[in-house]
Amino acid sequence: MILKRKIVTVMIILAGFAAITAEAQQRVVLQSSGEMTTFATANSFRDAYDAASDGDTIYLPGIEFSSPSTFDKKLVVFGTGHHPDATEATGQTIVNSLSLGSGAAGSHFEGFRVNGNVNFASNTKIDDVTIKRLHITGNISILGTDPDNISDNITIRECISGTIDAQNTTNLEIFNCFINGRVNRLSNNGWVSNSVIINHMDNFREVHQSNIENNIVINTSTGSTYRGVSISTGNTFSNNIFSKDPTDNEENTWVNNHVDVDPEGLFINYSGPFSYDADYNLANPGDYQGTTGNEVGLYGGLNPAKPTSIPFVPHIIEHTIATSVNEQGEIEVSISVEAQEN
Repeated sequence: MILKRKIVTVMIILAGFAAITAEAQQRVVLQSSGEMTTFATANSFRDAYDAASDGDTIYLPGIEFSSPSTFDKKLVVFGTGHHPDATEATGQTIVNSLSLGSGAAGSHFEGFRVNGNVNFASNTKIDDVTIKRLHITGNISILGTDPDNISDNITIRECISGTIDAQNTTNLEIFNCFINGRVNRLSNNGWVSNSVIINHMDNFREVHQSNIENNIVINTSTGSTYRGVSISTGNTFSNNIFSKDPTDNEENTWVNNHVDVDPEGLFINYSGPFSYDADYNLANPGDYQGTTGNEVGLYGGLNPAKPTSIPFVPHIIEHTIATSVNEQGEIEVSISVEAQEN
């Protein structure tokens, strides 16, 4: 929900005009103990990370960055967003992969594209991490077999990603995501809700004791190769839409699911694997109600996905810069800003 949209007119003296040039747009801002520090070097993201302390916030502008080799601090990192329609004024923030270490517990990442994978250090306890409104071109991997080092309370919300492999987790939440792959090795009270999951073979593999509700599950395999839900036990599947019927699996509980639904007529505009040009709103949402009293899929649930995935922080959607200065040597800049509820 949009809380406010305001036009801010700023008079900037000519000497300060550099603050709105392309070079300034590359500056990374570190907020620490109420103070702001900017970094405008070739490795500004890494430099800001090196200078940060636990609890600090880093703001990334709309360009491409090499990330720190390992995130081992508790930080909040905001980008400008990844959706082309929402980043015309700011540019798209792109980060080349994310690797998290034990010190990243409690971190929050929001509003950028990850070219590559998001990897949690194997057999390492990394709790309370939020991954929100990211477009991850690769996979999310939380791996390990050590029962004394299981990551707890990880939230993956409104993301686009490949396979999510949650082998080493408890209480993992996947909400309102688009998954080009499968949910793999999820167990220990996992929760997958209001997501679209497209895969050729398994959509859910080795998933146990978890709650799977209000999702749209599309399997593109043909004939006898279809498995859909495999090697999975003790789960409750409620109010999901399946393009094929997996409910003959008696090792799980099936409640109010829709099966054999053709995805071609399900969405306003369906194009298979994720596309920004598609429209994943349901053509007939009233026909497919979820457990939360609204529609299944991305735009239902407790926190429906934002169509353009812009981050929570105030977001510049348009700016106009005068082509000349006035008699006082000032330039007028008009900026349109949107802020969101969550």
